[in-house]
Amino acid sequence: FGDDPYAAPFSGNVVELCPVGALTSTQYRFRGRPWEIQSTPTVCGLCPVGCNVSATTREGKVLRLLSRNHPEIDGGWLCDKGRFAHPHLTAEDRIREPLVRGDAGLEPASWDDALDLVERLLRSAEGHVVTALSGTETVEQAYALGRLLRGGAGAHSAVLPESTSAALDAFRAPLSAIGSAEIVVVVGDDAVVDRAPIVDLWLKQAARGGAEIVTVGASGSRLAAPGEAAAALAELTQPGNEIGDRLRSSDRAVLVWSGPGGGGGARLAEAAHALGFEGKPGCAAFQLPATPNARAVAQAWAAAADEDETDPGHVRLLVVSGDEAAASPAVRSLAERADAVVCVAMFHELAVGWADVVLPATAMLERDGTLMNLEGRLQRVRRTVAPPVPDELAWIARVAARFDVALSPHSAVVFEEISAAMFGGIALGELGERAPL
Repeated sequence: FGDDPYAAPFSGNVVELCPVGALTSTQYRFRGRPWEIQSTPTVCGLCPVGCNVSATTREGKVLRLLSRNHPEIDGGWLCDKGRFAHPHLTAEDRIREPLVRGDAGLEPASWDDALDLVERLLRSAEGHVVTALSGTETVEQAYALGRLLRGGAGAHSAVLPESTSAALDAFRAPLSAIGSAEIVVVVGDDAVVDRAPIVDLWLKQAARGGAEIVTVGASGSRLAAPGEAAAALAELTQPGNEIGDRLRSSDRAVLVWSGPGGGGGARLAEAAHALGFEGKPGCAAFQLPATPNARAVAQAWAAAADEDETDPGHVRLLVVSGDEAAASPAVRSLAERADAVVCVAMFHELAVGWADVVLPATAMLERDGTLMNLEGRLQRVRRTVAPPVPDELAWIARVAARFDVALSPHSAVVFEEISAAMFGGIALGELGERAPL
């Protein structure tokens, strides 16, 4: 290869594939001997695929992430983002203590003082509260926030990162179904490799097997103007449409929506129904969300209380959950109209300029809990290292107790509470290391 670098979304896989160990990762090279390291099975939470990974740790630090083959989800592959992004856990600009706005701007505060202020803000807001969720929370975190804010503070209004829907459950299948398809139609404005990298590998496997791959979008094999994906999808379902007829006649056809505007999968489900996918086990439809856990977060928030969402009117308090919500222009705009803002974030840059209280957040590798991937598969996340700050469930439970809301700080107990309402009463232990669909 000469001096040309090997640059690809999956370049790190060559380290695992090298049969003699000559190719090594600069992140991990010379960092630990085999008898000094521990390995923890968990799930990557950086995109909606939910690849199974194994975290190598030493002395309380994550040194590397390796793929952990789940044949229905990732086939043993792992993208470079999932493999190499873990150094953000020790980033210099990570928030490690609460910050409270004073006369000189945001200043460090004790946890007791910060939580006292959060309680006062919630009480004074009198329900005029909006919660901005990121879609990166675990199921347990989203439920705990809902129990505190909805059950304790009477704040039922939430801003979700994207629309969600259960409509695609009728066409649920493992991602590996893409690899054995006869025809796959991808509709949307975003590249699949950007939204869900492993799905792009399943598409490549299907193409190698002789499948017809049709992309409909601004840069697809069938052109559609930006924002016109829904119209293009509806056109596929019309009688006499060439591609639609091939989808109808196939017993192994797959639809994929990659981009905004899909109604959380509702539009794709309508198309799959119109194309006769029901009753064909080899046919499937997949919506590629923008966030790792948006659907389960929305369900957990809804399960936390029975009351309907109400218009909060003037927003006296905005609660921002996670860096993704803090980075959203829509949330920033909402913050400008709010009297006060409480932000839960990992990094200084996203919160310090406009929040009144900043509480440190944890990363997915530091959490215990569950995630639901784009298939609708519930998977278990395991803590690989101890976070440098208290877990979100710990301080949420403390504040909830002040509002007479009984909430456990332990994710396993919280999961047991919500499993009957959301997941048919499945026990956490039944998810195992390779969760079933």
